[in-house]
Amino acid sequence: MIAVQLIDSTGRVLGNLRLPSGVRLADLEQLALAAGHRSLSEHLEQYLATEVRAQVLEVGVLA
Repeated sequence: MIAVQLIDSTGRVLGNLRLPSGVRLADLEQLALAAGHRSLSEHLEQYLATEVRAQVLEVGVLA
């Protein structure tokens, strides 16, 4: 069994799911895409860009 916590963009917990252990990440991504959400790679790109931007600003402030 896999436990998944659903969280919105503000960090609010929307609920919990228990999925069969055979479910793959690709299956979950297909469900999200079908529901109109961005792909996992787009989420990761946005997250990484935000992290890099924060690091650049931190280094720029310290320099």
